[in-house]
Amino acid sequence: MGNLLTRGQKIVISKEDDAVLTRLTLELIYHNRDVEAWDIDVFAYMLEENNVVRKKNIVFYNQPVDDHNSFLFTETYQDQLSKSLDINLKKVPDTIHKIAIGISLYKNNEAIKDKLRIQLNCTQNQINSKVFQIEEQMDINEERSLIVGEFYRYKDSWKFGTILLKSNQSLLNSIRNFYNVNII
Repeated sequence: MGNLLTRGQKIVISKEDDAVLTRLTLELIYHNRDVEAWDIDVFAYMLEENNVVRKKNIVFYNQPVDDHNSFLFTETYQDQLSKSLDINLKKVPDTIHKIAIGISLYKNNEAIKDKLRIQLNCTQNQINSKVFQIEEQMDINEERSLIVGEFYRYKDSWKFGTILLKSNQSLLNSIRNFYNVNII
């Protein structure tokens, strides 16, 4: 089943040299009864040691793969909407020390009464085992972004730390402010 993570929790994903456990899918699941009123997307920002994020290493719907082919964005529209990041941590270059995962919420100008319930599932692909799950609600009228958490290197392992920072700023501005990064 995997761990249900809350703000501040951390989990070991795998050893850096483990080819099996470093292949993951991070799937964002949500329900949208009014596709004309709002949409949501998941982003990955790859942070270098010196707090630089290169535009070519931001993965999202308009740029579905990074410069190293370590992240791939996909989306499906079936019974429930799903947007995913397929991740190969073995391909992440040594210059990247964190990968921030964020969610951006877009809405038109009308007031919406619903709170958005999102679920983020992380699964290890080759053994089809759920690593963790995050459930969160966003206020569609008040919040525009959510920094979910970050994959990061610690000694010889990859870990994930849950942040769950909501903001009424754009995701790009939230990432800039939280991590004090320079995007080039």
